[in-house]
Amino acid sequence: RGVSSGCLGGSAAAYVPIVTAGVGGFMAGHTTTVRDDVQFTVSYGAARFVYYVGAFLLLWVPLVHMVRGGMGWIASVVYMPTERWEFWLFAGALAVSTVFAFLLLILLTRAAIKVIGRWDYRKLSMGVLVALFLIVYFMCSWQGVLLMLPCAGIGLVPVMFRSRRINCMGILLIPVFLNMAGYGPRIAEWIGLI
Repeated sequence: RGVSSGCLGGSAAAYVPIVTAGVGGFMAGHTTTVRDDVQFTVSYGAARFVYYVGAFLLLWVPLVHMVRGGMGWIASVVYMPTERWEFWLFAGALAVSTVFAFLLLILLTRAAIKVIGRWDYRKLSMGVLVALFLIVYFMCSWQGVLLMLPCAGIGLVPVMFRSRRINCMGILLIPVFLNMAGYGPRIAEWIGLI
């Protein structure tokens, strides 16, 4: 049941723009009512496998004109492969990076436990918030900070009102779905954006 739920979520993430493996797995978990911890963990692993291997590699590299999934769209801005050998290069890089990611996960988890044990969580969060503001300011100037403020407000909605984080995805998904259906430009005209 966890594998079937994960495959459903990974497939949704592979074909719907903006939706990543985590969001796809979350939606599929609610759709198929995965409640057990083991099923939940297995479904997320399967969703990521289907998304990363299926969408990012198998659909992105051999069929360059059919970019699918959020990762494929992001990477296509920087680099577009032209030959088939690049598929095997990316597949090998994904396998090697998976091993390193697993090893780093163990080390970083232990480091995070030590950091949280030594410093107050609220002070640490405030330090991260200041660092994020500085990063956004130096990369995007004051326009980036202005954009960051409403985004931060949207991100605080689930924390303050104890709602689901997936509901905030509607702000991104509804315009994308309207564009995919062909209604986006007309609605943008109605509300005065164009």
